[in-house]
Amino acid sequence: MPDGFSLGMHAQDVGEYKRLDEGVLRSLVKRIANGDAVARTELLRANFRLVIKYAVGRYSYLSPAQRQRLDLLDLVQEGYCRLWEKLDKFDPNKASFSTWATYWLQAAIGRMIDEDSRAVHIPSHVAAQAKQISKARTALLSAGKSTSQKDLQQATGVDDERYEAITRFVLGVNPSLDASINGED
Repeated sequence: MPDGFSLGMHAQDVGEYKRLDEGVLRSLVKRIANGDAVARTELLRANFRLVIKYAVGRYSYLSPAQRQRLDLLDLVQEGYCRLWEKLDKFDPNKASFSTWATYWLQAAIGRMIDEDSRAVHIPSHVAAQAKQISKARTALLSAGKSTSQKDLQQATGVDDERYEAITRFVLGVNPSLDASINGED
């Protein structure tokens, strides 16, 4: 991005592109299926606001430490790139474009946050399991139930060894760097 580039300037440029009605959307999808690159660009530009809205929404929930490692414009760019890649898979008979695009944006931006906002890389499937455990803990607490390891494992379907690793290294029960692992020095 050029020096001095800001999201405000970008959003102002994006405002020039109008929303598409259903008829125009269907014709663009047909043209894209026939390999029309101009139609592909038109459809993506018409949905720039959706990408920005979703990226800003997700960015607002990041902690200050995560924001230091991850730039908002990077999230927006990731959203554009993934939407561009997935445009060929859109089927207007299955879902509306905004619903479909939101699904892919959620996946792409969520994965980028999971991978790039931590000081230590955690694989996305492990991060997903950690979120699952955290949500189960919150649900059990709000229902007034016990949040023992056994209850959380039963709610999430995570085995003993995996649960221990996730809660110890991902969910904040951080061991000392000097501590032995499995009895080794």
